[in-house]
Amino acid sequence: MSLDSVRSSIVTTIKNALPQLKTCSAHAGRFNLQELTRISHNSPAVFVACLGFTGTSGVGETSSTAAWAAYIVTAERSAADRDTTALKIASALATFMDGQTWDDDNVVEEPQNVSGQNLYSAALDKSGVALWAVTWRQAITVGTSTDIDELNDFLRYSAESFGEENNALIQTAGELPQD
Repeated sequence: MSLDSVRSSIVTTIKNALPQLKTCSAHAGRFNLQELTRISHNSPAVFVACLGFTGTSGVGETSSTAAWAAYIVTAERSAADRDTTALKIASALATFMDGQTWDDDNVVEEPQNVSGQNLYSAALDKSGVALWAVTWRQAITVGTSTDIDELNDFLRYSAESFGEENNALIQTAGELPQD
């Protein structure tokens, strides 16, 4: 399991649920104005990014909580139209999140703390782009811990210690018997 495979599952699920999107793909993270202007030609679009993760816990399978964002990019001639389109997609995503595990066995729980943020700025508006982010946290399996019983047996040993009476260094080494 990897964060990348979960992100791919999220992208595929959103793409199938919102066929009106011209683009739905993975993205490395946050956007700058130049990049938004460049990619806005294939909008409406959703770009999914993993923003990080916190903690690992568990015995056997290890889980972590990942922070995700689905960035919504729209470009319409009128500011009202691009804002309306972005709002509709943000609302659809927020509604769609309820109970979502993205058809991925590595997702441990449904999305938590789902929220939407309007990332409006005058510079974006002047460029003819609207940007929203729907963010959430979700526990995922990141791997398995090692069971000590599954480790290979030790075949050799070595040890050092200092004697109590004369503080002499005692060294020993050997091979363990094998049955």
